[in-house]
Amino acid sequence: MPARIMGSMKRVILSIAISVAFLAAYLAVSAAVVIFLSPGSDRYNMSVVKMVQFPVTIPNYIYYQFFPPTAEDFSQTMSAKKAVIATAFLLMNIVLYTIPVYIILSIVAKFRKKKLRDSAVPPSPPQF
Repeated sequence: MPARIMGSMKRVILSIAISVAFLAAYLAVSAAVVIFLSPGSDRYNMSVVKMVQFPVTIPNYIYYQFFPPTAEDFSQTMSAKKAVIATAFLLMNIVLYTIPVYIILSIVAKFRKKKLRDSAVPPSPPQF
C-alpha cells in the first residue's frame, strides 16, 4: 500500500481512538460535576445535568427533529428498537467527534515537514 493511504488509515484509527477516549473522559468528568453540584445523593440538579449533557446529546436533538417521540418510546421495557437507537446514538457521537479530530490530525500532518537527508547517492565503499 502506498504510504499516503497508510498515513490516512493511521489518522482514521487514531482519530476514532481519541474520540472514544474523549467521550469516556467527558462522561466521567460530567458525572463527577453533576454529583458534586447536586444537593444530595438521591436528587440531581437537573439544570446542571442538561448543561453537561448537551455536547453528547446533539445526535438526540437531530434524531428527535426528524422522528418525534411517541408514547411507546417512554415505556420502561427495553425493546430491540430502543437498543438499536441507543447503539446508533453512541456511534453517531463517535463519528461526530471523530471528524474534527481527523481534520486536526490532517492539518498537523500537512504542516509537519520531514527532514530529507541528502542521501540520493550512496556513500562510496571504504578503500582497503
